Amino acid sequence: MMMWYFLVSDAFSFAGLLITYGAIRFSHQHWPEANEVFSAFPFFGHTYLPLMFVSFMTFTLIMSSVTMVRAVQEGHRMNKKGVIFWLFLTIIGGFIFLGSQAWEWTHLIHGGMTLATPWQQLDHHTGEVVYTAPLIFGHLFYTITGFHGFHVSTGVLINIIILIQTIRGVYERPKMTGDAARVGLSSLISFVAFLSLQLGILNLLPIPVLDGGHVMFLTLESLLRRPINIKIREAAQQVGFILLLVFILIISYNDIRRVLPIQIEELFK
Repeated sequence: MMMWYFLVSDAFSFAGLLITYGAIRFSHQHWPEANEVFSAFPFFGHTYLPLMFVSFMTFTLIMSSVTMVRAVQEGHRMNKKGVIFWLFLTIIGGFIFLGSQAWEWTHLIHGGMTLATPWQQLDHHTGEVVYTAPLIFGHLFYTITGFHGFHVSTGVLINIIILIQTIRGVYERPKMTGDAARVGLSSLISFVAFLSLQLGILNLLPIPVLDGGHVMFLTLESLLRRPINIKIREAAQQVGFILLLVFILIISYNDIRRVLPIQIEELFK
């Protein structure tokens, strides 16, 4: 059941980040081509391979999901060896993805895309700059993929702890089985309803990237009787995005700080 809690909260977190990305993306007339930004592949030099490495990373994540499902299935069958095998493969998949993301970041940073300098598209023949992306593109990319990498790192760490506990037979204890039996669908529904209510309230806050922020801008424009300058709106969106990111990181930090000590305590019992 805790896995469902994690997945639902994770979905809401990424939905907030992607909605913010979409709002900022469509506020700009021009945006980088994905085929050009992600055209490199490890050990292939400057060979033009659009989205091939991204496809490999996506495939790795999908296969990690498959192995995780298989570990859960073996757990329902009380097959300890099966759980250990599939959970180990899931952890390996997580490390492969994190290594791939580290290479991708290193490649883009060495290519000039940082938080202070924008990504630039070069001509494949002459090497001249043909397009310069908005600076916020790099901010969004590193924020969203960084949060994703943080999420995968946390998952790998928790899976390692669970793997060790499985090897030690912690989940074969009667108390663990009884606790699992007492949690049902009603708990999940109550949790989703509570989380949805909290997100609805959060969405009404006057932060520019949220609906409350749009209402705030519309109200200001009605009072001023003129549209707000586009540069002011973009600056406000960037500040709002940073505030939202800090809020998500604080919540994630508090959750991890609360959960991990319990897991580590169980590990050494």
